[in-house]
Amino acid sequence: MTEIWFVPVVIRVLCVHAVYPWFLKSKIIHTDHLSFVNRFTLHYFFAAIFGLITALWLGQLGFDKTTLFIIGIGAANGYAAYCQWKADQINLSLAAIYRFTDDVIAMTLGYWILNEIQHLNPSMIFGLVLCSTAVISFPIVNHFKQENRAKIIPAKFFGYVFAQTAIWGFAKFFMKYFAINNVPIGSWVFGWYGGAFLMALVIFCVSRTKKRSPEKDNAMNKETEPTTLVQTTLMSAAAGTFIFAGVFLGYWALKLAPLTVVNPIFFAASITGPAVVGLFMFGEGKKYGRLEKFLILQTISGAMFFALSFGG
Repeated sequence: MTEIWFVPVVIRVLCVHAVYPWFLKSKIIHTDHLSFVNRFTLHYFFAAIFGLITALWLGQLGFDKTTLFIIGIGAANGYAAYCQWKADQINLSLAAIYRFTDDVIAMTLGYWILNEIQHLNPSMIFGLVLCSTAVISFPIVNHFKQENRAKIIPAKFFGYVFAQTAIWGFAKFFMKYFAINNVPIGSWVFGWYGGAFLMALVIFCVSRTKKRSPEKDNAMNKETEPTTLVQTTLMSAAAGTFIFAGVFLGYWALKLAPLTVVNPIFFAASITGPAVVGLFMFGEGKKYGRLEKFLILQTISGAMFFALSFGG
């Protein structure tokens, strides 16, 4: 394992786990000029275009069985991303806290199938326990808040999070699996985002039967200055660039280092970055009581402990 693996990791953490969550929630999800599904479809249209250009530029465009399988994984990823958008729209910081489960699924498969168990150590297990106990406690706290008629997180939020994390856990594992089997990066990003765009088109077509606008009582859906169609399109292109870069950099890192070395860092960043953005930049911390704030801090601490204890 060479030290250069750290380069794509650092760039990905800054772009995907810090800047992108803010950009997505403030400029894309809550832009009221186009419908939610239209923006989602545009988002993945641009990502698919970037994937196609990369495959053509590297001379790695193909439609063999492996690429078709990756397209299928990409389609599943597209639905997971749709669930992520829905969850982030409700509560970005809490969605980030629950996102750790997809990394757990990916790393468990890495330990079991790829024989990367040597990278696991007691410190990582301790960090994982901190995260697990915190996220298990959140629905319990939410239940008691409901009984006391306090402000609660809607049940559909947990449905979105469950679907998203279950799909992404397997998708991340397959990303590593194909990386170690020397599938070209151009073929991977083409299949991944080509499939995601196909799923976005399916969601778009289904949604045409029921046109819905953002909830009127959600303050986060209201902008001080409505954006134009051109501005929204450009922002969707920028967001597509972010997610394309995230997968490109992630795949590059996984070709240079074990899944159980790289993923703990992405694990911590995927929780800490969006959670901090949601809490402090979107004022979501005001919705939480002391116990919930403590659980969020516990999850972030566990994630940091986990990442800094990897056995690479």
